Amino acid sequence: MDFLKIGYIRKPHALKGEIKVLPLTNNINRYKKLSTLYLLINQEYKKVKIESIKYAPDCIILKLINHNKIEDVETLRGVYIFIDKNEGEPLKEDEYYTQDLIGCYFWYKDKCLGEVLNMFNSGSCDIFVVNYMDKEVLFPFLNQYIKCIDIKNKKIIINQFEGFFD
Repeated sequence: MDFLKIGYIRKPHALKGEIKVLPLTNNINRYKKLSTLYLLINQEYKKVKIESIKYAPDCIILKLINHNKIEDVETLRGVYIFIDKNEGEPLKEDEYYTQDLIGCYFWYKDKCLGEVLNMFNSGSCDIFVVNYMDKEVLFPFLNQYIKCIDIKNKKIIINQFEGFFD
């Protein structure tokens, strides 16, 4: 089964087993549609059922079934929340899951430049972190610089080299 990372457990909330979750998805309303989640604990995906969901200004507050006191959730600090990839929202054309882009290789004129190690948002656009000649190079995820993305073959073909990989 493939999983999508959609949240990060920050800490317990109050005393009755609720948790504060930092959403890692563009559409936080998608949590309302979920009844189960997967928690990655000790490299294993543990299936849990959702009892309730509340929205706070800076997070989502989740209550999981059979987690009824603070001691039940204290150990979940720092755990990532996943869903089955089949339950993910459909992507529009030219949209990608970040986790599918990480591990792809940048190509320019039939030359492999390096592997995408990570991505982050700078505020104005998403940024690729590419391992190029044992250095981390930042490359903007903008249509004007990207010719083609082929997730299946793990290739990102760029049309701009100068100034980024010098």
